[in-house]
Amino acid sequence: MSEIGIQLDKDIYVPGEPVCVTATATLPESEMSMVNAEIWCGEETVIGAVPVRRAPRVAAGYYIVSNGNPALDARFPAARWTAQTRYAGFSQAAGAQLPPTGWVRDFLARGGWLNLVLELKSYAAGNAMVGAQTIVVEGRSYSVPAQEAVRHPDRSTAAPMWSYSQVLDGDCDGLLHRSLAAIRSVLALVPGARINVQLDSEIDTTNQYGIKVGGTTTPWAAADAQAAAACAYMIEWMKNPPSGIAPVPARVTFSTGHAGQWSEIQSPGCFERLHPEWLPIDYVMQNCYNHSANWTPYDRLMEMQNVRYATCGPIMRAKQAMIAEFGSRASYPGSHAAYLAEWPAAVNEANVAAMRRGDGPYVMTNWFGSNSPEWGKVPDSEKAAFFEAMGRAYSTSPFLLP
Repeated sequence: MSEIGIQLDKDIYVPGEPVCVTATATLPESEMSMVNAEIWCGEETVIGAVPVRRAPRVAAGYYIVSNGNPALDARFPAARWTAQTRYAGFSQAAGAQLPPTGWVRDFLARGGWLNLVLELKSYAAGNAMVGAQTIVVEGRSYSVPAQEAVRHPDRSTAAPMWSYSQVLDGDCDGLLHRSLAAIRSVLALVPGARINVQLDSEIDTTNQYGIKVGGTTTPWAAADAQAAAACAYMIEWMKNPPSGIAPVPARVTFSTGHAGQWSEIQSPGCFERLHPEWLPIDYVMQNCYNHSANWTPYDRLMEMQNVRYATCGPIMRAKQAMIAEFGSRASYPGSHAAYLAEWPAAVNEANVAAMRRGDGPYVMTNWFGSNSPEWGKVPDSEKAAFFEAMGRAYSTSPFLLP
């Protein structure tokens, strides 16, 4: 017998059992349903009820430089905007991490899904090291030491950060409390708002050249192990803080940042090291760029799914996946708009392939319109065509309509 995905009313579904299914019924929103259908097993046809699992709808967004509001551009298809990635540092004030007023709050209030990236590295001007400080959060005073570590030591991309040891020693608890309080404050203003907290934009690229503390550099693989432990500490702290501190609301979810498949080539086992079975995350996350060579969107989506399938345990394989950043080199396959036009069908295909083998599908993808045109930044002269393509793509299955 074989197993295939089926398409009903423009949404992709996957059989819950290894059979071929054709059907014309409309499935409800629930993930698992019993549907009267024709069940094909070789040459034999049986009419009856079959369990059919529905792939989740996918949220979609567009990031622009410096956490800008994409809707300020009248050409942007705001009506199809259901996800947003936002970047902040634990070093920043609560209002800079997650503003309680303005467009971010409005986006959440209308049902948007925010992926809030919080980083240990410096967000000070010029990547200046953040010194020792005393911060007061909800009446509690914390002495937070200066950042002691450097990522990418001795390179032009070097940046100071709080070390994983400082996190595990409790030195950053005040920073965690401040971020936790900021999230709770916004959720109090926007009941039901959907927020995912992503720790670090890309832990693999943070660690790839080692983490230097004092005169000692911890190499990539060992830094990954420390990072996983530190991420677990931060998540557990926010979910179960010390007595007297309200925890993060249960609807807030967590993930950790990962750049993509390239790190698995340079350091085999990287993804599994950063995604051990005990890591208390709700989603796996990857970035997905079509940069080094011109691959189809489906191939780009599957390269990371295949790494997860080959290296991770069943818990991490089963988790749904987010893409905080995706994009393409401007010339692949001819323009940014041309690449985006192929994206919906590719996400559908990748989700069917993942669910067919028991892996979690993609539930969020965000175009990263920053950096340079060689990654995803769209020149203003091309934005009209690009936003037109985005409006069409984000109106197509599997994307979630607001």
